[in-house]
Amino acid sequence: MTTTSHLTQTAPPQQLLKLMMLASSNLPIGSYTYSQGVESAIEQGFIHDEASSLAFLQAYQQEVLLNFELPLMASMMQLSAQKNHHSLVDSLANFYGASRDSHEFLLESQQLAQAFCAWLDGVLDLAMPQDWIAQGYLPLFARLAYFWQLPIADSLTTYAFAQMENLTLAIVKTLPLGQMAGQRIIWQLGQAMDEPIAKLYQTQASKVKTALTAINHPQTFMGKLQDIAPQFLQAQQHAQTLLILINHLQLSASVPSLAELSCHHEQQYSRLFRS
Repeated sequence: MTTTSHLTQTAPPQQLLKLMMLASSNLPIGSYTYSQGVESAIEQGFIHDEASSLAFLQAYQQEVLLNFELPLMASMMQLSAQKNHHSLVDSLANFYGASRDSHEFLLESQQLAQAFCAWLDGVLDLAMPQDWIAQGYLPLFARLAYFWQLPIADSLTTYAFAQMENLTLAIVKTLPLGQMAGQRIIWQLGQAMDEPIAKLYQTQASKVKTALTAINHPQTFMGKLQDIAPQFLQAQQHAQTLLILINHLQLSASVPSLAELSCHHEQQYSRLFRS
């Protein structure tokens, strides 16, 4: 006898509604005006058809989302749940801002955060501290997801979908690429996210736990810190703590090819997008 019990298992309606609103391309924060380097990649010929579009976005998905932004978001949400560790959340948020490779990317993150705050205030009557704007869009998204008590894996999926849909739409708007091709790209990108996000959620929780243990017992890691960055040993305790945290979370924000595309975009002769 077969069972359909899984068909009746639903997320709480209010949580589902919030996730759908955050994932919607109609969320009026202006993300459609940015291409995250896609327009520059089209200008230089790296993206020219459906196959090259998919290949570029798959690389972006792996190098930017799965290797850095999603682990960072998961870590921020997990640390937010820990008592007396809000300063570590701020440290990761500032680390995210420092990871923006170009002037365009930094402005994009800050402007999206500002528009996001305006949306939260104007639609939901939810005011966010002004100093969070400078930290950028991803930290604000993570803070809101935690404030709403949204499941971490669902929050990561929502953020990733919104990012990949926006980049795909930027390609569709710029290339002679049809809507069906864009939908095929989004579908394939989405299919490749389930397993990595489920794994990331589990491994990042373990890394956060290990990092907190190391922060509480820093003397056992002094030798390693000496090898990695001895100048931090003379800096403030805050810098030492951040170094331990980043080291254990294994966050990598270096995507030099994307930074190159962004720098090229700043000097592009004509353009549709702001990044």
